[in-house]
Amino acid sequence: MLDPYAKAIGRPLLWHDALFGYAPGRHGDDLVRDDRDTAAVAPLAAVIDPAFTWGDDRRPLTPWHDTVIYELHVKGFTYRHPQVPAPLRGTYLGWRPTPRSST
Repeated sequence: MLDPYAKAIGRPLLWHDALFGYAPGRHGDDLVRDDRDTAAVAPLAAVIDPAFTWGDDRRPLTPWHDTVIYELHVKGFTYRHPQVPAPLRGTYLGWRPTPRSST
């Protein structure tokens, strides 16, 4: 999925029917999920400002086979979450990852 706030696309845009998530063109086919891998044709967001200041952050050095990356919509994730204070729900301030244990 392309980031809707991406400032640049990292490769030429290629329209492919696998990008729809269903097989287009036939009546009712929009109700049948298409599980084809779109990695080869999907548009990619590109980082255009490599000057981000990381401050005191350091690479976690977690091996890729132990790495899990989550992508979520902050508002949707926090809006009704019972552990988020009501004034912070649906905001970036409402998203505070649980600190890692140092043990």
